[in-house]
Amino acid sequence: MKWRSYRKDKTRRTYTVRGVDHLGIDRTCPAFERRDLSNDLARNIEKLVDYRSAGDPAPPRLREYFEGLPARIKNRLAQIGLLDNGVRPLAEHRDAFERHLRERGNCEEHVAKTMLYVDRIIEATKARHWSDVKPTDVQTAIAGLKRGTRSLSALTKNYHLRDFKAFAKWCVEAGRLAESPVAALRPLDAAKVRAERRYPRRPLTLDEARKLLDATGASSPSRSLLYRFAIETGLRSKELRALTAVSFDFDAGEVTVASAYTKNRTEARLPLRPETAALLRDHLRTRLPGASAFDVPARTTLSRVLKRDLAAAGVAVETEAGRLNFHALRHTTGSWLAAAGVHPRIIQRILRHGTISMTMDRYTHPFRVDEEAAIKKLPDLDARPRNREAATGTTGGGNGGSLVSSDVDRWSETGEPSAANVEDGAERFTRENPRETRRHAPRGPMVRGEGIEPSPLAGRDPKSRGFDRGRNRGQTAPRSATLRRAGCPASSLCPGPASSRGPLGLATRASSGRHRAARRTQRRAPGAISPTCR
Repeated sequence: MKWRSYRKDKTRRTYTVRGVDHLGIDRTCPAFERRDLSNDLARNIEKLVDYRSAGDPAPPRLREYFEGLPARIKNRLAQIGLLDNGVRPLAEHRDAFERHLRERGNCEEHVAKTMLYVDRIIEATKARHWSDVKPTDVQTAIAGLKRGTRSLSALTKNYHLRDFKAFAKWCVEAGRLAESPVAALRPLDAAKVRAERRYPRRPLTLDEARKLLDATGASSPSRSLLYRFAIETGLRSKELRALTAVSFDFDAGEVTVASAYTKNRTEARLPLRPETAALLRDHLRTRLPGASAFDVPARTTLSRVLKRDLAAAGVAVETEAGRLNFHALRHTTGSWLAAAGVHPRIIQRILRHGTISMTMDRYTHPFRVDEEAAIKKLPDLDARPRNREAATGTTGGGNGGSLVSSDVDRWSETGEPSAANVEDGAERFTRENPRETRRHAPRGPMVRGEGIEPSPLAGRDPKSRGFDRGRNRGQTAPRSATLRRAGCPASSLCPGPASSRGPLGLATRASSGRHRAARRTQRRAPGAISPTCR
């Protein structure tokens, strides 16, 4: 029996849909006040029954439709057995997500913080089902998060959104949700995060680190070794606390941190400096293999101890660049490696970050001395190049050409080019660039003014036709083949009238017309003699 919509009594405002479920039982379900919406519901319920009967999961589009229905319709379909996950309360999905995090091997601290962020958003939106979660409500809830009377920082708000989106994504992957309602939400801008950062960390300078190690070395050598080891490896306080005597392999010169204690849940192997390895060998000589390598207190206590040691060493805890705490030693590692010119990918591997942006944006700080050295590498704006005009050939010279750049290096100490160097450079330019030399050769009047003999081609008519397209370009004497066709000897040139002779004694443009007439006559009467050759 197909599912259909009907209304028992016309006085009732809502429709009802009726049909046979996947168990073959006749069922009814409340619908909408509009008949078209009720008909859509009946058709979709029939599709859902077909999927349930075949034992196949409903497609995401169909699941998304049922998740958007009112609670009264979803509750009825859940009673029938057609819907399972669509009517589950959000708290049930939340508990399943918490179990999933623990089963993956996450530490209790990570699980507790993630679920704290998820619970804050669920409580602020007052959502009971996934259909109650709206992107605008989540965004408003995150913007209004506070700790006491003070609003949370932009970075902490981004952490809340990240964990809640991870919760929704897991529900989609587990088949509990058709589509994440918060997938389109984006975190706050990075510039705003940096602007609202209340406690920016700064790295130690080399002088400050030496003062700290010298001051703590006299009172507590083990703590001084801890600071030195943390600076050279960049390990976190939790990772340092998990190290034991067997974590060190002095033959290979490395230390190993188990995957259960690293932030990315991957075993870390870091090299040791030979000097530090020798100090660690002496330090661990009297300790049992399973004993802790360092007596690292809790995180808050460790920061207080470091502040006291910094004050004893005469190092300022807070400056304009930021403040110092124990995690700032990890920033010191990244900043010192960057200042030493280490490749960013190597720094990322040592600090074990997931992205290179985290390494370069957060954990590498430029020092003031590095900035000053970089500024000094800029070109000097007061310095002027010597004889720049002569070097580029922009001024007029006797040779009329330009010098190549290598000639500038052979100028005299006074900055003026010597005559021998200029002539040598011009000759080489002429030899290497014959076509350019002919193109830019000086004309007759200019050359005579300089006391140089004119070129045989100077003074030619630029519009005249030439008999040679190479060296004698611009002359008007006819080609040998033309003379042969006109009946003239091939070895002689037609002189033409004396008044039309050029500088080489060749006929100019005045006689070109007669040659053309002779060629036309030759084509009409073979064997005829050109009038100009009589």
